[in-house]
Amino acid sequence: MSKFISNGITLDKVTGLEWQQIDTDTVYTFNNAKEYCRDLNLGSKSDWRLPSVKELFSIIDAGESMPAINQTTFPETDSEAYWGSTLSLNVGERLFGVHFAIGRFMSLTPSNYHLVRCVRSTGRNALASLLVDNGSGTVTDMASGLIWQQQDDGTRRVQAGAISYCQGLALTGSGDWRLSGIKELLSIVDFRALDPAIDTHLFPSTESRYWSASTNVINADHAWLVSFILGIATSRSKENNSTYARCVRNK
Repeated sequence: MSKFISNGITLDKVTGLEWQQIDTDTVYTFNNAKEYCRDLNLGSKSDWRLPSVKELFSIIDAGESMPAINQTTFPETDSEAYWGSTLSLNVGERLFGVHFAIGRFMSLTPSNYHLVRCVRSTGRNALASLLVDNGSGTVTDMASGLIWQQQDDGTRRVQAGAISYCQGLALTGSGDWRLSGIKELLSIVDFRALDPAIDTHLFPSTESRYWSASTNVINADHAWLVSFILGIATSRSKENNSTYARCVRNK
């Protein structure tokens, strides 16, 4: 849940990040976007920066569209692409950004012009993904408190089947497993790796795509999934596609 601070800053109480509440509605090249955030002085704070794509995606509201964001805490957001600082490893010097029409990933060329919303750290960042192998077939993210199924069962399912599989999982004697939301699933992506974009020591034999429990608000027949080839969020038909499931539970 985000909280508006009256000096033009929005605090995300889940991640601990502070955000520029209203962007300038001005487009920048990538280098100019970085410079703009570096020079920003907002709320008497001057340590602003361009967000990573994980951070930028964290303020998406999957239940909204045009724009896919809470417009009370982030008013005047455009349904356009915003810069992220994360390098796309598969295509030259391109970078990942987020398009806020429905909250999808985009691969952006540094010389092109896009919008920017700056962020700053407050000393706590639940997106840091401090992953620990529990030695029991599970991995704990010490930042978010989530416990992940380390190895999926290698079975492809439609989304309803993936939800049922996780609900019936009894790993480590716990029965409160579930299919993760799209933001949770993206939290274990490692953008320093490619195909799969994940730490394969912690999550061995990771497959290409995994379902999330999040429905696409534009098309209720579609659900969000993560492609671990590149580490990006995409949307597919719930009933006409079968893919893998990695379950999660709260600590």
